[in-house]
Amino acid sequence: LAREEAYVQQRVQELGPGRKILSLGSGSGFFEAELKHRGFNVIALDFDDTETKRSAARGIFSLTADAHRLPFRGGTFDQVLYLHSLEVMHLGLETRPLFEEARRILKPGGRMLILIDADPDYASLREDAYARGWLTALEQSGFHVKEEQYLGYTRFGIYMVIAEAPAAAEEESTPEAGPDPREDVHAAPAPDPGDASSEPEVTTPA
Repeated sequence: LAREEAYVQQRVQELGPGRKILSLGSGSGFFEAELKHRGFNVIALDFDDTETKRSAARGIFSLTADAHRLPFRGGTFDQVLYLHSLEVMHLGLETRPLFEEARRILKPGGRMLILIDADPDYASLREDAYARGWLTALEQSGFHVKEEQYLGYTRFGIYMVIAEAPAAAEEESTPEAGPDPREDVHAAPAPDPGDASSEPEVTTPA
């Protein structure tokens, strides 16, 4: 786990300090707490209110919401993280809408880092039809798959994907306003006072 944590930190910091990061399906916020500790501006989001409270207890700005309907304006974040959460989120649902929503809230040229558990019978995503479907959904959502790699950090290994949202010149014009208020935003624990000025605007019910 320590090697995986170090790897995530290394890849996140490639974008430089002060960038806004959204972690989707953040669970208890273990990785996110480490990123915040190292100075990253990270927000944790999970559909499970119990997990959101555990994440908030680690001192992270945390929200309970549906990753298919994110309560943020378009072009808010520099990076989106899916750290071992897609395996749960996509069950019974198509993956493409998740990626399309992630693309909406990313800035032009923003990046998405995905870690998913690997199938031990395959050495790459392209060989694994199950994981290959996610790559297809990424590309259909307008992302450019920049890097894919098999990481042997656990007994069964991990697939890593880095995908990039279209640059401004490639993007179709989109309205500046965000989505309508979402009834599925259940909780938004207050951030630390020192972080208040850096938090992105969240669309919440009146």
